[in-house]
Amino acid sequence: MRPAPEHPPPLVSVSARRPEIDVLRFGAALAVVLFHYSFWGHATNRNPVAYPELGRVFQYGYLGVELFFMISGFVILQSALHRSARQFVVARIARLYPAFWVAATLTFLATRLVPSALPRPSVLQYLANLTMGQQFLRVPPLDGVYWTLAYELKFYSLIVGISLLGWFRYLNLLLGAWLAVVLWFVCGQPVPVPAGWLFPEYAAFFMAGMLFFLVYQRGPRLEYGLLLLACYGLAITTALLELARADEYLSRPRSAVIVVAVVSSFFLIFGLLALGYTTGLRLRGATALGPLTYPLYLVHQQLGYLVFQLLGPWADRFLLLSSLVALMLGLAYGLHRWVERLYARPFYRWLDQHLPGSAPPVKNPKA
Repeated sequence: MRPAPEHPPPLVSVSARRPEIDVLRFGAALAVVLFHYSFWGHATNRNPVAYPELGRVFQYGYLGVELFFMISGFVILQSALHRSARQFVVARIARLYPAFWVAATLTFLATRLVPSALPRPSVLQYLANLTMGQQFLRVPPLDGVYWTLAYELKFYSLIVGISLLGWFRYLNLLLGAWLAVVLWFVCGQPVPVPAGWLFPEYAAFFMAGMLFFLVYQRGPRLEYGLLLLACYGLAITTALLELARADEYLSRPRSAVIVVAVVSSFFLIFGLLALGYTTGLRLRGATALGPLTYPLYLVHQQLGYLVFQLLGPWADRFLLLSSLVALMLGLAYGLHRWVERLYARPFYRWLDQHLPGSAPPVKNPKA
């Protein structure tokens, strides 16, 4: 653990890849996959195959999304610090859109052409989804998991605004102000800004990730500890509110104690990571798992439900589940190998040349 310096150094880039983050990211994605396959799909009548044994455990797998948001706060702040606002935007577009376009097209074609009980999307719905801004356009998503992308885009917009204004030096104050406004909103009080752009439901997780990055870079400090304590309280509160809403929708209660324990474990794990206690871990293969996470997240839900509806009535349910998870991992690898790795860099260079403004070349456009 690094001792806290007397005066915090200026924020600079820390571009080294952390294998622990790759493991966390992949674990979060797999938890979400098993949540949809073993619990949520059957509970919402999209998956005819029941897995009550697994569902008792993975009914809490949706919290992988909260972990995603915390990871995003950590790695996106790290990514933004060594790029201009324009470079950050170009890098994010090049990173997110190629795999998303292919995944959305596969989902659109499959749900249009294969008979099933799933909603049949229109061409206009497909085109609107290709922008990744379907929620802002008030168009239904092609796949239910796309809802998280709107929160990521809002978070990116805040990071771009901070970068354009040159306010990274005031990050402590900005996080404190954001936290205060969100706490005020969660307490039911009106706020002087559009609450949707502060995403109070999940802001605590993004902010916590950013604060853990500051601890990782600068070492532990009192102000970080106090802000993280407030983030932890807000994260617990919003997680329990989300649980109550979902359980009311499903008419089945889940354990608030388990939700608190899982969210607490996220903060504990990131605390250990930020303080350097996980640096010596030998995580072989971790860097191979991380790149599979985003494409796996994009393709698994709607296509998975489609397979369950087609094969569920006659296939062995556990053989079907294991085969489907393997199939989605293979599809995720294909998207990474033949879409992301082949087209992300050329797309980055094209965007860098054609978008307004100018920026010096960047050796590694990946976040």
